[in-house]
Formats: sequence, structure tokens, C-alpha cells
Amino acid sequence: MNFNETGVSLAPDELAFYFACVDGVEASALGSFLSRASTVAKRKGADLHITATHNGSLVVVARAAKRGGSTVGKEFASSPMQTAAATTVVVGIVVAGINNAVSSDNKEISPLAKACIALIEEHEIEKIQLVTAETTTLLMDKEKASLIAPNSRSSMFEIADELPRTVLFPTATDVDLKLRTLFQKGLSGDLTGIAIYAGPDLHFRPDGHRYLVPVEYSSNYDGVKLSPSKHYRVRGAIKFHDGVPERIEVEAAEPEGR
Repeated sequence: MNFNETGVSLAPDELAFYFACVDGVEASALGSFLSRASTVAKRKGADLHITATHNGSLVVVARAAKRGGSTVGKEFASSPMQTAAATTVVVGIVVAGINNAVSSDNKEISPLAKACIALIEEHEIEKIQLVTAETTTLLMDKEKASLIAPNSRSSMFEIADELPRTVLFPTATDVDLKLRTLFQKGLSGDLTGIAIYAGPDLHFRPDGHRYLVPVEYSSNYDGVKLSPSKHYRVRGAIKFHDGVPERIEVEAAEPEGR
């Protein structure tokens, strides 16, 4: 079955995710996927607002709205025709960003691609399609997941001994001094903070900072998994995207009494 067989129609400012499966998508797995898709949209200057679900959870419809202060579509004025054109631009940019995030050509696997692979491999989803009023693209299926999945098991630590530390270190143009310091603390095992659930995913908040980063474990991690509301000293790599912390790949963690 494909999206065009569902009978669902989309407005110009909407996009939809279609999950080809029998019993629908498990709630926490769907929440993780949508959270990561929303993160990609934010980087492209838009917010995703879920407006409807159809056929259980087989189709999830979202409206792409330009974020405040975003320059997306700024070349269009406010006449009805130009506003419609700007809406199409916003949706197109978000769709392009999402497709790029799950591309099998990427050197590093993105959190969104990992969420897609988890749906395919662990929740018996045959394929995931990204649909707009004009286009339908394949985000992930079993064949694509098999190409990307081996990379999802690698981590920054697995190549750390093969590369100079300067390669692992973000440049001054990517992050400010505080974030560079956090990055170095992570590598040296001196990064402390608290584990917190944000939505369905566990996040880590470094001490002295307000932001949260999703927690992922390196392939050779064999310690106790982090528990919410507990304080830890961790060793791991903070991964950045466009100068912003995207996730932390934890290699070791020790609870601290607080």
C-alpha cells in the first residue's frame, strides 16, 4: 500500500508521513521520529505542527509554519498569491532538509535516520514515505536501512585512536568557547550533568547549562544505562550540527551522589 491509496489530501502548507504497516506505529517510537523530524525543520527555519492522524497512526499530517525571525520565504510579499508561494517554499525547504537528513550518502548517520531505521527494523514498518500536495518521496525502507544501519553502530570514539584530536575538535567558527570546553570535558570524562526525559527520549543537561541533548550510547558501551533525574559524570562525544549541540554519544558514565 502507498500513501495515494489512503484517500488523504494535503493542503499546500502541509506534509505527511506515511508508515506502511499493519498495526500502526508504537507511540514512543513514533514520538521519537516526530521529535527528530521537528528538529530538522527548526534548523530550516520552520516549525512542524501535527494537525491530524489517519488510519490509526499510518498517516501523520503536519503543517509547516515559518518560525519567528526566520528568513525562509522572505522574498515574497503579503499578497495572497505571494503568501501561497512562500508557503510552498517553506514546505519545500523542510522536505529537502528531512530527505537530506536520511540520505544514504551522508558520512555520519543523523538522529532522524536512526529513528527511521528503528521503525523499519524493530517495529515492522515496511517503508516510510514523506508526502506533500505535489510530491511523494521514500524516506526509508528495508533496502535503504540495510545500507545505512552499519554506520549507525559506529561512534566518534571508535575512530578516535585513528585520528588526531584536532580533527575531533569543533573549530572556533562552529562553537563558542563554552561549548568547546564542554566538548573537551566530554572527551576527558569530566562532563557532569543530569539525565532528563524530554518527550519519549532521554536527554542530558550539562551542569551550568539550560539546553538538553539526546543521549545515545556508543557501540561498545557496557555500563548501566542513565536513569532520569540522576546526576552523572560521563565520558563521551558531544556531536554538533551548525555549531549547535545535537546529541551526546556516551562511552562511560558514573552516578554521582547529589
